[in-house]
Amino acid sequence: MIICSLPADLNENITSWKEYRLDFLHSLNQFAQNVDKKTILTIREPDEGGKRHFAKTQKNIFYKKMIAKYDCLVDWEILKYDKKINLPSHNLVLSYHNFGKWEINQLENIIALANQLPARFLKLAIPINSYQQLGQIKKLIETSDKPVIWAGLGKLGKLSRALYKFLGAAATFYGLEKFPTAPNQLTRQEADKFRLKKLTANSSIGGIVGGEQVAKSLGLEFYNQYFNSHNYDAVYLPFYCDNFNDFWDWLLGNSGFLGFSITMPFKEKIAKKLDQKQPINLFLPSSNIAANTDIIAFQKALTHLQINEHHKILLWGYGGTATTFLLAAKKFKENIYVDGRNKTKLQKFIKKFNLKSATSAPISQYHLLVNCTPRGTSTTSLQQEMLPKFTKLIDLPYQKKPTELVQFCQQNSLQFVSGQQFWYWQAEEQLKYFIKQLKGKL
Repeated sequence: MIICSLPADLNENITSWKEYRLDFLHSLNQFAQNVDKKTILTIREPDEGGKRHFAKTQKNIFYKKMIAKYDCLVDWEILKYDKKINLPSHNLVLSYHNFGKWEINQLENIIALANQLPARFLKLAIPINSYQQLGQIKKLIETSDKPVIWAGLGKLGKLSRALYKFLGAAATFYGLEKFPTAPNQLTRQEADKFRLKKLTANSSIGGIVGGEQVAKSLGLEFYNQYFNSHNYDAVYLPFYCDNFNDFWDWLLGNSGFLGFSITMPFKEKIAKKLDQKQPINLFLPSSNIAANTDIIAFQKALTHLQINEHHKILLWGYGGTATTFLLAAKKFKENIYVDGRNKTKLQKFIKKFNLKSATSAPISQYHLLVNCTPRGTSTTSLQQEMLPKFTKLIDLPYQKKPTELVQFCQQNSLQFVSGQQFWYWQAEEQLKYFIKQLKGKL
């Protein structure tokens, strides 16, 4: 059940489940929306994340009037509910909001209290800032004798809402992008992209694991559109992570996942977890398959640009993706020169792979520049006058508008492989793994 949460003064045609936030109104007499059995009326107090205060008696009289007329649902904070309020249990959503720190004992007490009170649903709005907490809330939901409406908040709030079926909840909320009613709320566009209306408790769950950039991954549309067009019961989600051990422990404690794309900065960390000697950008936990599809993408890029053993190559970077390039370009190693901003890490990289330093052995012009860093994106600008001379480019970063390096190539009629093209080549390979997994052929 997917519920659209709306300010009560907003005129929006929603035919499915909806919640009207009446605390956005100055007066309950202003309320003039279409109400039916799939409507939840909610009046949040300011200490519950609401906009305005309404007297308890006024709120109760209004709710009873609306229930009698429309048989709709109404929301009441569980810690403020008592027998004098006496709302019909079939129409009652008991809710708990916590915008502060995670308190597992308090949550256990809330669910125990809800189990003693007659109501149709229990709503939980709680900050989720780690995968450990995500695992704990899954176990807590199992102890509720009422269907749970889940409204995750915090760093993993959006992800937790997209995973509501996986968590065992009966419903979750989304909002309108320009009119949110809660922090970290999924937008309607995101709910559609993640196919939430089609997901089941048995849906195969996959996604991309990495830093904040995962929210903008091209894979979110690419894979979900493919699953939708081919009628696969699967979803591809952004798994934001700032502590890989936290994610890894959660992953090992659960089963049934489709698979995960791994991006910066975790390609080498997962390789260590899996005892792999090369960086990993794809992991299928149920089959214990690890792969690096970036190698194939680099090989396609080198072939597309017609690079040969005699060409001089400048490699920017010393992380997992730069290591992957070396694996894909073994036969070119003698003509690869490396540069990077952190000279300590750069020297370790050069020593580890026995490479040449671009600063100690400068070349007047390179045939190919390979950028495995964020340089040239909106977050890390380039100084074009400091650019080395090159005739072809492989640029790994991607963003909505062309990167500075791609723009430079376009302006100077130079051949290039953009981050989008590179991403697509490796994604095609990952999709093959996902399809085999879904068809049970792995």
